[in-house]
Amino acid sequence: MRGIVAIADVPGMREAVRVMRPLKSGSVINISSIWGSAAVAGAHSYHAAKGAVRNMSKKQR
Repeated sequence: MRGIVAIADVPGMREAVRVMRPLKSGSVINISSIWGSAAVAGAHSYHAAKGAVRNMSKKQR
């Protein structure tokens, strides 16, 4: 279920970029948490989802 957190951001970012590109303006803001770059035992799915959102957002810069 937590994998949906990362997958759901992809269509939103695509749509935002589609609208912003002709305007040559805009920002995409994704909310994640520190747990995208740190880990606690037993919460690997959560950390992976947060890390995916964080890395995807960084890639779009």
